[in-house]
Amino acid sequence: MVEKKQAIFDSALELINECGFHGTSMSQLAKHANVAAGTIYHYFESKEAMICALHTNIVDQLLETLTSTDDKNLSFRLRFEKRWKCIFHFHIDRPQTLRFYEQFVNSPFYFNYPKRKEIQLYFSTFFQEGIDEGIIINKNPEMISGLFFGSVISALKMRLYRKVELTEEDLNDIIGMQWKGMTL
Repeated sequence: MVEKKQAIFDSALELINECGFHGTSMSQLAKHANVAAGTIYHYFESKEAMICALHTNIVDQLLETLTSTDDKNLSFRLRFEKRWKCIFHFHIDRPQTLRFYEQFVNSPFYFNYPKRKEIQLYFSTFFQEGIDEGIIINKNPEMISGLFFGSVISALKMRLYRKVELTEEDLNDIIGMQWKGMTL
């Protein structure tokens, strides 16, 4: 059963990236995933529910990766750098997730979606730690989170869409520039 659900997610990710949310039908998805249409409805009550579940799956994987690699014994700066690179490499290893993510956050699904708040809280809490420790500027941690993600996404777009080769030094430069802009 888990394999069928994963096949649906994999096919949905591919088809949605090719055809968009509206251009991907459930019958097309069933055919691509090599499952019966009823199988999809066994897991998801609607296409919207499947799209939200796919996003949840991706966010859960990202949060698991982030939390499993976080070391609170490291300095805040090193934790910041590790998180930035973790998000970057997560998407490099799964290039279809970025295009899906961009469609999702620019859709009506996103604004009524509870998982959005979970990841925002995760990062806002992290940046609030830096504020409380007097390491980063005392500004809205949600705003800082948005700028943080914006820099990662910009670097990902350069790499994945424009095919700009980014070296480790380039990534460190991007992280360093962002760090300078938010520290005291």
